[in-house]
Amino acid sequence: MNEACNLLGVQPQTLYAYVSRGKLEVMPDPADTRRRLYRAEDVAVLTYKVEQVLTPRGQAGEVRQSMSDTSTWVRADGSWRCVMHTEAPAGQG
Repeated sequence: MNEACNLLGVQPQTLYAYVSRGKLEVMPDPADTRRRLYRAEDVAVLTYKVEQVLTPRGQAGEVRQSMSDTSTWVRADGSWRCVMHTEAPAGQG
């Protein structure tokens, strides 16, 4: 489970929620019945940079922002679905 949580960037509670909602398939580990396996080919994490140009309400002129985005996708029922998206100013952890 720790490996799946790290890959997805989520807490164990979120991983449990994905499984209970049918967003992520889980299988028992044949070598250890206390463990569960998640199919790596059904999970994708994308990270990318975005340049945004905004005009804040009540202000004249545009504001440019460099952002770092991350999207977590899972494949369920043959379709890819975004289950989580985060965005933060670039260079901030």
